[in-house]
Amino acid sequence: MKTPESISYIITNFLSGECTSDEADFLIKWLEESHKNRLHYFNLKRIWIEGHDSIAAQEQLEKSWKRLEESISNIEEAGQHTLKPIKFNWKKLGIAATITLLLSVTLFFVTRQYKPNDLSVSVNEINVPFGSRTNIILPDGTTVWLNSGSKLTYNSDYGKENRKVSLQGEAFFNVKHNEGSNFIVKTSDIEIQDLGTEFVVKAYPDESLIETILINGKVEISKTDNVLDKRHYTLKPKQKLTYNKISLDNNNEKIFVTQVDDPQDYAAWKDEKLIITSETLEALSLKLERFYNVKIIFQDNSVKSFKFSGTLDGLTVEEVFMAISKTAPIEYKITKNNIYLKMKRKPTN
Repeated sequence: MKTPESISYIITNFLSGECTSDEADFLIKWLEESHKNRLHYFNLKRIWIEGHDSIAAQEQLEKSWKRLEESISNIEEAGQHTLKPIKFNWKKLGIAATITLLLSVTLFFVTRQYKPNDLSVSVNEINVPFGSRTNIILPDGTTVWLNSGSKLTYNSDYGKENRKVSLQGEAFFNVKHNEGSNFIVKTSDIEIQDLGTEFVVKAYPDESLIETILINGKVEISKTDNVLDKRHYTLKPKQKLTYNKISLDNNNEKIFVTQVDDPQDYAAWKDEKLIITSETLEALSLKLERFYNVKIIFQDNSVKSFKFSGTLDGLTVEEVFMAISKTAPIEYKITKNNIYLKMKRKPTN
């Protein structure tokens, strides 16, 4: 049995490019075992990067180790929320849930880009491919879960001068409160300022709506590119702000706030679940494409309007469409990563 010290030694060897093939095989199997193992790996990787940065001091490295120990404990407690099931669970259709979660070292990619006029500041960019979800801990102890197809960027001086991040895609934030420095999330069109809270932001470039859902605490939201419009929108728990990027209405109709029954439903994806509430198959297909890294092709436009509700928990993509075909007159065909959908043919006499 490997001890925590030997696991850390293997991870360090891997990050340094010095691990043996046996150590690499063991590491992948160890990553598959639990969420806690994967969390330990990704945070050790961040600390390893800090330790190999020429401008990182030993004192900062020791603080990072302390934050890691505290954050793992906090995340395990935060991950124990119960999620309210909606209408029906597709697992009850007699389909076995046999999804395999293989989260290897390619789960997300971190790149650094140096500003030409200031070599002391670099930009950290975290990309999560389709079919994957992951979490990271920022240098101030803030925890971020990133959904598939998402990108988060922040400067290497994060936490010193400011606490700003930029997001494309979807993320859940559990922000470490700091009275002297507000946490800010910038999207393409709106800016969310945290006042000590948990919230979800959904801002995919290929979708017309940007959504912010507040779970706990308080956030303040403003437009990023409109100097004349100084209006701010403050959310309370169980509220969702929706911004329409393509609305032609200039009478404040682009932004509206609504109540939600259970805000945790909007963060279920971080626990490998999708909770669906009366969504058309056309809208649902975008989520499924990102969640499973597939391409859904409608061969018959009439199937787009079918609506579905339920909880997808641990199902493979084939099991999902098997369930869909049992509850609606839809045929599906899976060829590699492509899924073709059309109406079922009526039997001929």
